[in-house]
Amino acid sequence: MFLTQFVAESFRNLENLNIEFKPGLNLIWGDNAQGKTNLIEAIYFLGNLKGFRALKNSDMIQWGKSSASVGGVSISPLASQKIQIKIEPSKKTAHLNGKTAANAREFFSAFPVILLCPEELALVDKGPSGRRALLDRAVFLMENDYLDKFRRFYFVLKTRNLLLRQNKNQKELDVWTESFIETAVSIIHSRNLFLKNVIRDWNDINGYLTGNHDSIEIDHQEVDKNEIEIVLRNKIKKSYNREREVGYTIVGPHTEGPVFLLNGKQLRNFASQGQKKSFLLSFKITQILNYQKKNKKTPILLLDDFGSDLDIKRQKNFFEMVYGKVKQIFFTTNDEKILKNCGISSDNEIYIKQGKLINKI
Repeated sequence: MFLTQFVAESFRNLENLNIEFKPGLNLIWGDNAQGKTNLIEAIYFLGNLKGFRALKNSDMIQWGKSSASVGGVSISPLASQKIQIKIEPSKKTAHLNGKTAANAREFFSAFPVILLCPEELALVDKGPSGRRALLDRAVFLMENDYLDKFRRFYFVLKTRNLLLRQNKNQKELDVWTESFIETAVSIIHSRNLFLKNVIRDWNDINGYLTGNHDSIEIDHQEVDKNEIEIVLRNKIKKSYNREREVGYTIVGPHTEGPVFLLNGKQLRNFASQGQKKSFLLSFKITQILNYQKKNKKTPILLLDDFGSDLDIKRQKNFFEMVYGKVKQIFFTTNDEKILKNCGISSDNEIYIKQGKLINKI
């Protein structure tokens, strides 16, 4: 799959942008703070109905404007898709092939994108919440009903927390505790199964990028639902009195995250920035290849600030691995010579200055 036409109007500092992209390597370069990351985020928005930096719609609308919009046409072996999204401070209006989209899942399927950006690199250092965010983004893309599971779980969690704070109706709390266990087990199982299915490929790819210097491991991940439920029930039983005191649920998939090990040591605490970036790059490539196996099409890969913290050898190994496997890659840099240094040429070059397309080669 690849993106052919793209438009952006008043999205951050992007003004009247109309670009025709090509399959293959699309190099987006320019000085810092000129709009390279904004362009990557606008493309990301097409497949996710949200940005990867902004929490509020208003953050993505250019100062002084009442709305912003992004749109594009993607082509895959199965079909072409026309996407149009209007962003207002209080709402988003999304159309897929001229029709109002029923839900976000349609966009995940119509325009699958995989992102690696400095914000994601920071998640590795953030602790369990960061690792959960990385993992959930991956599972959302691979499992069609995971978003529904996720929303159901957080609705149940919110209700159970309310009952814990009120500390009144024990029978009602027991009912919602059972619902919590059911939905929590489903989330944990999906996460663990995903990790089990990708760990071998992930290790192989990371080994190729690093020259077989680093080995990735994940702490024990149970995939049997009955075993997951037994462990969770025991945790809830032990934490019940404490939950009554504090008024919220303190165990479950909203508090825990996988522990990633590199060469037997915690990645977060002992890996260099280059090792962490290789770890994430290999994770993203693994996602792409597994998505391709399952869905018979390839997601678009978005790389923001590619090359920083990576030596030339790892950069070159990365491009050798993805070239030909990934139909379309967008990557930003302030060094237009990055591909030349790796012995590779781009299929398209885009120079951004103050939110405008200056030239295209």
